[in-house]
Amino acid sequence: MSKLEATLQQALTLWHTDLGYARSGEHPGLKVEEVEARRVSVIVNHTADLSTLKAAGLDAGFDQDGTVSGVIFLRDIEPLAALPGVVSIALEPVFRIALDGTVREMEVR
Repeated sequence: MSKLEATLQQALTLWHTDLGYARSGEHPGLKVEEVEARRVSVIVNHTADLSTLKAAGLDAGFDQDGTVSGVIFLRDIEPLAALPGVVSIALEPVFRIALDGTVREMEVR
């Protein structure tokens, strides 16, 4: 069983693909430096010491009861997941406010 949640696995696979294209020059619009610099916001469930997670590349944010949010380079995801104290890693959900239809109905100006 993978420690990586499905959408994070997909993002990592796409990143590896883009990195391969950038390194091969097949897609001139992809620059190796830009692909390597991609970061994602994640939520990590862990039993490890927070300093261990930070040493693996996690720029930690909120941490409570074995769940920490943070930002990490995609290149550091697999080493982070390999740590024995890491239980799971998921992409942080992105919430979009969908008020455009509601605002019109409310006649807000």
